[in-house]
Amino acid sequence: MKKILLIIGIILLVLGGLFYYFMNSEKPTQQSEIKIAATIFPIYDIAKNIVSDKMDTELISPPGASPHTFEVTAEQIKKLQNAKIIFAIGHGLDDWILKVQDALPQAQIKTVSPNIELSEFGQEHEHEEAEEREEEHEHTGIDPHYWLTMANAKIIARNILQEMQNLDPANREYYEKNYQNYIQELDDADKNTHDLLDEISSREIITMHTAWSYFSREYGLEVVATFEPFPGQEPSPQYLVELSKATQEHDIKTIFSEPQLSNEALIPFLRDLGVTLKILDPLGGLAERDSYINMMLYNAQTIHDALK
Repeated sequence: MKKILLIIGIILLVLGGLFYYFMNSEKPTQQSEIKIAATIFPIYDIAKNIVSDKMDTELISPPGASPHTFEVTAEQIKKLQNAKIIFAIGHGLDDWILKVQDALPQAQIKTVSPNIELSEFGQEHEHEEAEEREEEHEHTGIDPHYWLTMANAKIIARNILQEMQNLDPANREYYEKNYQNYIQELDDADKNTHDLLDEISSREIITMHTAWSYFSREYGLEVVATFEPFPGQEPSPQYLVELSKATQEHDIKTIFSEPQLSNEALIPFLRDLGVTLKILDPLGGLAERDSYINMMLYNAQTIHDALK
């Protein structure tokens, strides 16, 4: 009996050793998983569609935050320590990532704009006061909101694909297949957006933020005026006068704002003008805008319903 118990004990000891070995042998694999990151949700989602579960993908600026005013926290820097590549929009929109570059020496910061035809901000319809413009970021130079067309999203996806294939050549075909599938989804969404916006009769819009020039040109709209209330500041009397003039001059019935902006002070004023306020979302990541494609379709549907 003692001999049997001894044998059983040895077997259990061996099995326990094997269990410990295999459990701990997985840890190096987890630690060596490639990590990438993106500064804003649309780029994060495009990258996620390409890498899927082959890489750990980190979103830096959370949904609902404005990339114009966002600042990276110490906790986020800690999460980015193992990131190999950080994808950014660049051109002044998310330059805060450059301020922490020294803390992330292992990470390459890659803008996703190569091969995209970039345009400059048009200022003929901007009515912000000069003093207020000096207090915030100036809207001059390159317009960085180029991700807001599906055509440009396809170029962004291609740029990300090339970086991923260089970073992880062993999974080159896997990323290529995901990319091709995603391009088809973008093409379908682009067609739906064109079909939806081709139906509207009025094509003039007023927006509260200078984010929609690429989108408007792509889908046959005209941004006739742009205003930008600044977070935490009451709109000035001159601001409201110019807004009133623009809505009357162009017979505007709906003004489009964004979820990243505060509009509480404007709502009574717009109600007095007989103008409604609708929300367009350039960043997504929330509710029915939980993917880049859903965000774009949401914006198209919102414009369609307001201007049909």
